Amino acid sequence: MGEGPEPHAMSSRVRSGIAFGLTLVVVIVVGALGGYVLGRYVFDRLMTGGTVAQAPRSVATAPSRVPATGPEPAPAVTAPQASSSSRATAPTPASPAPTPVPAAGGGASFFVQVGAFGSSERAADLAQQLRQQGLPVVVETQSGNPVLYKVRVGPYARREDAVQVLQRLKPTMPDAFIP
Repeated sequence: MGEGPEPHAMSSRVRSGIAFGLTLVVVIVVGALGGYVLGRYVFDRLMTGGTVAQAPRSVATAPSRVPATGPEPAPAVTAPQASSSSRATAPTPASPAPTPVPAAGGGASFFVQVGAFGSSERAADLAQQLRQQGLPVVVETQSGNPVLYKVRVGPYARREDAVQVLQRLKPTMPDAFIP
């Protein structure tokens, strides 16, 4: 009856060897993934000082006021303010910038964010350029992976003042916004 060779039955030894090999592969993959997740968790905890880093807010969903739940973090990277004598040599802007005034009584303060960098040197360079234009600049550090250095102009007590500065900066810094 047989018109061709009959298929050979796989021995139980071969089947158990294949099962062992597949089980070993699954254990290695699961162990590697578990180790990666655990390593990331530990690394993130060490890098953020025990707090979980928050992702930056997008421009579209960012509230226009600073929440009243607590003070904003202190700037980590700052350079000395330009003296009044060096401001006299800086080019005079077409329209004067509003004077930065912290909000009285701990109210909201408004900033214009002009950049966020992974390099503190690049952030410091931009901050210095803005200070030479007579603008008050703060460089804030946002922990996470990667660390971001946010360059902001302000603070201003009124949103209208921050909007005026934003309009002044937009021609040269189109990505500037009020967080």
